[in-house]
Amino acid sequence: WCDRVLWLAQEPSHVTQLSYKRSELNISDHKPVMATHVVTIKDVIQSKRDEVYEEVMKLLDKFENQTLPMVGLDRINLDFGEVRYDHKVTLPIKVTNTR
Repeated sequence: WCDRVLWLAQEPSHVTQLSYKRSELNISDHKPVMATHVVTIKDVIQSKRDEVYEEVMKLLDKFENQTLPMVGLDRINLDFGEVRYDHKVTLPIKVTNTR
């Protein structure tokens, strides 16, 4: 069901779809879809609008935090010993994706 945008209206003629496209995110083999609609609304109840706005913002924030990359390192401290000027010193570390 990841290729659908579902909506419901008491008066379907009050909803017009302007666009439908998929995201090109490379974090999964699933490509999320998005759509833009124009919706005719008779009355706006400001308290309900504010409540819905806050709910949407919380969901977007949660999604953003869940999609942040997470990495693990095979060591926390890196000890290069004594390093002298113009002398190359390397130390291998292993970085893994933990999501």
